[in-house]
Amino acid sequence: MRVHSKSISVSPILAEFLRMRAASTTSSIPWARGSEVLLRVMVIAAYSVLWYAGYFFTNAWGSEPSRAIHMVRPCDLWPEIIQPWTAIIYVFGGFFLPLLPCYYNWAWPKLRFVLVCYTICSVLAFSCYLVWPLSIDRPSFEGPGFGRWLMRQVLTVDNEANCFPSSHVYYAVLGAILVRHGGAGRLVRRATYVLAAAVCATTVTTGQHYFLDIAGGAAVAVLSYLITRALLPDQVGAKEGSLPLPVPLNKGVRP
Repeated sequence: MRVHSKSISVSPILAEFLRMRAASTTSSIPWARGSEVLLRVMVIAAYSVLWYAGYFFTNAWGSEPSRAIHMVRPCDLWPEIIQPWTAIIYVFGGFFLPLLPCYYNWAWPKLRFVLVCYTICSVLAFSCYLVWPLSIDRPSFEGPGFGRWLMRQVLTVDNEANCFPSSHVYYAVLGAILVRHGGAGRLVRRATYVLAAAVCATTVTTGQHYFLDIAGGAAVAVLSYLITRALLPDQVGAKEGSLPLPVPLNKGVRP
């Protein structure tokens, strides 16, 4: 007896059954989806805590007067470059951009890619902070205005070290790259690139960085993305819940 694939197509039926089973399992257990979301939020939060711990350690280490390295500030050459109102973009854009890729790469393989990319970028940046502790004397931002008030809050928690590369810049550039990596629409991609460029510019207009720090941050961001693509090529474009399709029975089955 011979059963040909023309009469019974087993492979598509099995694939559809597996997809329907996975979908029904998730939808029939409401807490399952909630626990998945909670787990991912916890992973992102754990990475954030570790990053801030590393940042504040290197920041305190590099701000010691005996180690700190200084250069000519942009505001020493062009005093009018300081624009306190740009602190709004610097603070809120700098906070928003690192989180945006997590939304567009929410599936586990892509979210893992984002976090690995962030980790590699942080290791490169922290190494630079320890090897070359570049610091900058920041403006005082005294006076009225929401932008000045925002920058005063920043100065209370952030020392003047960790200049090269700028963390705002490498997270802004990576944010734009990874949003595109996650398959966001054209309008979102363009808006993200514009916001990333604005955040990069505000690192100078708020007196927090040198021009060199912008170039360093962009270079570290691109390098870490390329390294991650080389390390995790199978996760580029991966989708959550994708199942390998069985091989079609082109030659039939014999008992």
